[in-house]
Amino acid sequence: MPGSTPAYVTSSSFAERLWRIAAATLIFARRKPLGAAGGLIVVGMLLAAIFAPYLAPYPPEEFIDGGSARLKPPSLEFPMGTDNLGRDILSRVIYGARLSMLVGFLSTIFGTGVGALLALFSAYAGGIWDLIVQRLMDILWSFPSLIVAIVIIAVLGRSVPNLIIAIGIVVIPSTARVVRSAVLAVKETEYVQAAEAAGASRLRIVFQHIAPNCVAPYLIIATASLGGAIITEASLSFLGLGVPPPAPSWGRDLFGSAQKFAELAPWMPIMPGIAISLTVYGFNLLGDAIRDVLDPRLRGGW
Repeated sequence: MPGSTPAYVTSSSFAERLWRIAAATLIFARRKPLGAAGGLIVVGMLLAAIFAPYLAPYPPEEFIDGGSARLKPPSLEFPMGTDNLGRDILSRVIYGARLSMLVGFLSTIFGTGVGALLALFSAYAGGIWDLIVQRLMDILWSFPSLIVAIVIIAVLGRSVPNLIIAIGIVVIPSTARVVRSAVLAVKETEYVQAAEAAGASRLRIVFQHIAPNCVAPYLIIATASLGGAIITEASLSFLGLGVPPPAPSWGRDLFGSAQKFAELAPWMPIMPGIAISLTVYGFNLLGDAIRDVLDPRLRGGW
């Protein structure tokens, strides 16, 4: 038929899409080298968490040589040394990445998702509903985030789902504030007013016209919240309120060794501390680069 697209013409093959992604990644790495370095750190931690059984030289709870290999300093045999029970610290750090990444990602998805939805509907509706939601966010924001997480864990109990809920609730207010400011700007645009005049439903306006234009600030706050979520999980584990043992945790290993073995075996608190710092640093570098790329005010450098 005249004007129809021939069958042999395709929009884009899978190989072309991969090439475009690779090209965009190379451009990003060249123009934002610190962001690319942060991305490499994050990817490395994710790979370590996924392939922990293949990367860790020992099971995380194994007492090497029946527990006789206690307090061994870092060496070729034990790159990060062993702890007071004869367990390999490198293996525990690698397996600990699983818990930190799992809790960090799921709590951030939960917290930023709830905060973004509250902001979308309250800011678009306005009036009393927006006032109520914002006052609730102000109340939640007024308490220190760690105190809020401690109270929630104390009420719900120690488990991975409860830890995700506690940290996710801490993330909600910051996300709601950032997304709300974006919604208030977008709802006054002409295309949203045209959709309202055409009789479009509120759900369609929110999800089809407003939400897509708030993706950039959402991604920025979500990336920034990931590092904070990992720190909060480590802090709760450090205080003994994280996931119960024997699951390996960076925060609990840091807590268990910092008090008694800081001088006798300094590698015990240093190694999990380095893992926490490196992961958070990677997320912060990546988040700053994403902000520079997506923020129109900073896009001149991109």
